[in-house]
Amino acid sequence: MEGKSTFMNINKRLFITTLIIISFVIIFTSVLMPPSRANAKNTQSREEIIINELLARDSEIIKKEPAAFVEKLNKIGASVFSFYRGTAALFYRDMFEPAMNLSSGDKGFTMPEFEKCHINGDLHIANFGFSIDSEGRIQFDANDFDESYISSYSLDLKRLLISILLMAKEEGIKDGQNLADAFLNGFIEKIKDFKNGENAGEYIVTAQNSKGYVSNTIESLKGKDRPNFLKKFTQMKRGNRFLENDELRRLPAETAAKIKDLFTAQYAAGVIKKSSRKYEDGFFKILDVCEKLRSGTGSLGLKRYYILIGGDSPEGYEKNLIIEMKQQRDSVVSAYAPKQGDPAFTTNAGRVLAGTYLMCSNVSAFIGTIEDGKDSYLLREISPQKYSPRFNKMGPSGLENLCETSGKIYAKMLIKCINQNSSLKAAKFLLKIKNNGGTDSFKQHFKDIAVKYALIVENDFNLYSKNKAALIKRFEAGAAR
Repeated sequence: MEGKSTFMNINKRLFITTLIIISFVIIFTSVLMPPSRANAKNTQSREEIIINELLARDSEIIKKEPAAFVEKLNKIGASVFSFYRGTAALFYRDMFEPAMNLSSGDKGFTMPEFEKCHINGDLHIANFGFSIDSEGRIQFDANDFDESYISSYSLDLKRLLISILLMAKEEGIKDGQNLADAFLNGFIEKIKDFKNGENAGEYIVTAQNSKGYVSNTIESLKGKDRPNFLKKFTQMKRGNRFLENDELRRLPAETAAKIKDLFTAQYAAGVIKKSSRKYEDGFFKILDVCEKLRSGTGSLGLKRYYILIGGDSPEGYEKNLIIEMKQQRDSVVSAYAPKQGDPAFTTNAGRVLAGTYLMCSNVSAFIGTIEDGKDSYLLREISPQKYSPRFNKMGPSGLENLCETSGKIYAKMLIKCINQNSSLKAAKFLLKIKNNGGTDSFKQHFKDIAVKYALIVENDFNLYSKNKAALIKRFEAGAAR
């Protein structure tokens, strides 16, 4: 009995010791191991959340292009609006966080079809601009679909309205809500047009159906000629080549040769196949390839190339084309929204291409994709008429006109994503708004969220500014190598 008692006591001590060790390991691990995105919200300060979202989104860029990440950290530190543009991951983290209470009441202004539709994913006011459409006309439209995904339409609407308030404050506009109202009024006005029979699939903003700043800018861009445009990027002589400067960098011969092979086999072949136009020999002749640096904000560090092709003047320079080849990655929305099984999402470039065709009007013929193993690229023409609005040169009336017209474009994007061939969904949507207090209630709901989150962004920017120097110093060593 005594031996048995001794054995039991030993086992008891071993059991207690084991429990102590296990408890210590759990505590030790929880202190030293960094929290995952899923549980970080319970343990992190707001400063830590901001920094960790930046690091999580750009983890691959930090490994491969630390200098580009340092450049991004500096760029988003320039202003509140730049910070907002470059921290979309933080926006989605907050929108999908119940404790932030940024989706309360949305159900009164939506229906199932609008909760699982294509969205732009990064729809801020600086992502509207001027370009050439498939018919050679200058149009005003949304122009960046890199983050396109399938989720709630309200995400695009909120991100856009917040950006308007931040932009307005940066430009010294006393009441940014007037610009938000301009956007929402344009949106509702165009929704009513679609309800009354106008086809969203055929809507395009040109000089003829716009006014004010948008119409005047389109008219002014008609005078932009290709030779003057090409002078900014190339040596204007036979045997045309790209210039070399702090934005255009020569590529190793092996890399350039690989890009040329992929361009011919995938992109050029794809454009020719889908087009009814017959291209002359030499149209897709590659004259030069270079790396494009310092473009974008959130996309800094992704691979980006400029490809100069012959166009209608393969042996000269007057009608050469510049094609941008831009690396694509997972949509920022996908980190928090439910995963999608859409066949168009097989590759990231395919996802962006599908979003572009669905939401943009009369997409340029010179858009396509290249797949190179795990790397996925979207290609599109950089045309002489491509132009992004300069907010600081527009004045209050120009900004109001820009926001109102952007609202109409967003209405087109939304209705096309729901049903390209019918206005029935738009009619149902308006009915839903009416049953929940009318359009004034709809406008106030989304403006209230925008005002609330704009203040959060300003506070986040201040927190980031306090940590910016230390954060940059942390990565400068790697950037210098």
